[in-house]
Amino acid sequence: DRTCDSVWGQAIGDTANMTWVYDRDSGVLLHTSSATQGPPLTVPVAQFEGREGSTFLTQSTLVDVRDPSFPWSAGPAPAWVRSTSRLDYEGTISVAPGGGTPVVLGSAVSVELQEAGTAWARYLIGRTIWSDVAPAVTEYAVRVDGPAQVGAVFLPVDVLASLVPGTELDLDPETATRVSVGSTDGATVTILEEGPREITEYVYDTRSGLLVAFATTDLWLGTRSSYRYAA
Repeated sequence: DRTCDSVWGQAIGDTANMTWVYDRDSGVLLHTSSATQGPPLTVPVAQFEGREGSTFLTQSTLVDVRDPSFPWSAGPAPAWVRSTSRLDYEGTISVAPGGGTPVVLGSAVSVELQEAGTAWARYLIGRTIWSDVAPAVTEYAVRVDGPAQVGAVFLPVDVLASLVPGTELDLDPETATRVSVGSTDGATVTILEEGPREITEYVYDTRSGLLVAFATTDLWLGTRSSYRYAA
């Protein structure tokens, strides 16, 4: 319910259209949307079906801004963050179409360091998915990780060993997403992010602060992706 003086930017290509709308006063991204065309299908298709790739439509609009506070928010990034150029995770994606027998796809996530400071790092994230009937497909995204967030590939080490299972760390009023401490076993601690549509588990090594495992369950679609640190 606010009117903003904004700048609209757009990139139009043969297979993708991207839009960004920024607020002039603060520079914050107010809205972004995209339309991207996937590659042609190479797997067998049903009679009368085309081989054109799927079109993906996305849009995101800023609805609220707040400053959550976590026990690790003020801590520095572990020293290894600035010297580790790449992290690799291996896992699977389980898809159960129509509630039937799950189809399990192989998957891997690569995390390549682009730049880092004392409390943050910018990464190029690559996710590859493959199966017995289709070639591997890799998608990329750039992400900045910092200590005052949930789901970064690192957390400050000092507070991890002192986290108590069952403690609620944050409740977002806009998305009804709850962040809490799951379980601890001395060597690892699990942070839970639970919302109406999905649940994500992040497992951190308490000695290094490294994200050693993560898994997301889509409660609507019944899909689950699960990864573990490989190298």
